[in-house]
Amino acid sequence: MESAKRVAVVPGAMFSREMTMAMCIHSRYRWAAPFVQLPPEAFAETVFATVRRTKCTWWSKPRWWADRITLHPRWGTALAAVKSAGTLAQWPSPLLSTCVSEHLGEFGLLFKGFSDEGSVLATLNTAASHDDRATRAIRAASSRGVLEASTPQGLHVLRVVARAQMLQLQKVARFDEEGTRQIDIEAQSQPCWKKWKSTLSRVDLGALTVLRGGAAWSPTRSDWTDVEKRKCPWCAELLASQRHFFAECCRFGPYRVQLQQQYKVPATWWQSQPRVTAKSGWVVVSAASSVERRAELQIMACSLGIHISRTLRDDGIMSENDAAG
Repeated sequence: MESAKRVAVVPGAMFSREMTMAMCIHSRYRWAAPFVQLPPEAFAETVFATVRRTKCTWWSKPRWWADRITLHPRWGTALAAVKSAGTLAQWPSPLLSTCVSEHLGEFGLLFKGFSDEGSVLATLNTAASHDDRATRAIRAASSRGVLEASTPQGLHVLRVVARAQMLQLQKVARFDEEGTRQIDIEAQSQPCWKKWKSTLSRVDLGALTVLRGGAAWSPTRSDWTDVEKRKCPWCAELLASQRHFFAECCRFGPYRVQLQQQYKVPATWWQSQPRVTAKSGWVVVSAASSVERRAELQIMACSLGIHISRTLRDDGIMSENDAAG
């Protein structure tokens, strides 16, 4: 844990500290997976604080972790353990079975043994608490109730389960919480979403991280004792929140129209989205009938969020510290 704290001195953007944590810290205790214990939850708190390196309290911890679940000490270790167990299945032992069973338990799954091909077999633990999205993902990928957890498809399902469970952990009420339970977790696994993210500059990727983590700046997050500071700098709206910029503000009207034409959505789309989309860019299942379309709409929503951040910064309304959450 002390080594993890030293990552805070790594210069540069948050992305640099994420990579350092993954390569230099996590690898020190995951190398022996699956024969490793799950790290304590306190370690996750250390990683969260160290990588962000900010005193900002606006962040939604569950959303930040859901976007980078493999970085999480416990979930990431459990994923690495199940993946490694698939390569060790040709040398079965009571110790291996016990370790795999422990790690699968983190996902609410029961270990059922190894297949002839060397896959880790698991079934849904009905006694465990599951998010509906996680249950559907497990059942959809299972054959006769059995999931091959160590295959690429099985590991994808485990990541979905981990993200769904993580998003349930929001303990503090937030104004942007509306729609959280309807977030489409599969949208961020779609090829178009991954391709779009790969084209972003470091600055825009940082803005996306802040947006998706629920820490995007707006006048409503200014001094609440000063009414003038909470007004929109362009249209004098009394409570200029991130949602106001997203759905209403005239300053971003032309860009909204451009996105509407590009993604073929009606002008009413922006107003109809829940706050988790308007303020954080997470698309919900009701946004479209297919996951591919929802991924496109998530790109659209996040493109506007990044544009809002860039405009606030370029117009001198938001400082660099505010932009970094």
